[in-house]
Amino acid sequence: MKKLLAKIRNIFYILGFFTRTLRGVGSFFKRGQAASRILVMQILFTFVQAMGISSLLALGIGAAVIIIGIPFLTSISQLQMLYPLLITIITLELGPLLTAFIIIARSATAIATEIAGMVISHEVEAYVSIGVDPIEYLAVPRFLGVTISLVLLNIYFSVFGLAGSFLVAQLFNSFPASHYFNNLLQNLHIKDLFMTVIKRSFICKFCRRLLK
Repeated sequence: MKKLLAKIRNIFYILGFFTRTLRGVGSFFKRGQAASRILVMQILFTFVQAMGISSLLALGIGAAVIIIGIPFLTSISQLQMLYPLLITIITLELGPLLTAFIIIARSATAIATEIAGMVISHEVEAYVSIGVDPIEYLAVPRFLGVTISLVLLNIYFSVFGLAGSFLVAQLFNSFPASHYFNNLLQNLHIKDLFMTVIKRSFICKFCRRLLK
């Protein structure tokens, strides 16, 4: 019974914390340069500095699909299936999983370590003592930074993976660029992009629970 009550309290605490964070988003840009600087630094760390590893993984996945897929699909006269295969693997399946792991492994652990250090050194208490809400000053800019970076990194991963696949495909068949990208756009739907964002959000939450 005590364990159940503790879990219920934790759920309400998380919901309350998340609600206060969302309330702070609306007035975030009115707080001046200090909070904006935290936002910019969070985007720099979470998105910009993760572009290298994301590029390597995206190119590797695209190259694997091309190297394995083109000979096999050509042998069964189904080369047109290459485009939905690329979109499914890079944009909808492996892409969301790897992007989530990148953000969780790099940013989530770094934020947790930074906040923990601030608690130990009593910096959070200092903010409270001078009338600064630590959630609005510390949590909101990091929440916004990670959210914006998640969307940008998702887009970058998909674009780089699909574009890199075109370069690898030239080693097997000389596709005209217009033919390749037109076929990709014909097989890419708006609903797929929405499902990708939703899927990555659930993957991030699942990964954070595993780390806990």
